Amino acid sequence: MVDKKLAEAFVAYLSMINIVRHDRDFSAFHIATELGLDGDERLKFVRLDQPKKESFLLNRLKYQEKLLDQADKAKNIFHLN
Repeated sequence: MVDKKLAEAFVAYLSMINIVRHDRDFSAFHIATELGLDGDERLKFVRLDQPKKESFLLNRLKYQEKLLDQADKAKNIFHLN
């Protein structure tokens, strides 16, 4: 189980990628799997202690949300001729 702040951020991220059905009990490893970390990030994540794991995941969620927001903005700017 993760802390409330991380769980809320993860639920917000899931809603941004149009996933509305999900469990309410998230583990740090479940969130890491959903984020699709690359090999180096996975290794770094596994080596961290629990509070740092949650901080790491929260930062990754914020990064992913910014990427999705920028992609949405770009989609609205570019139109096919």
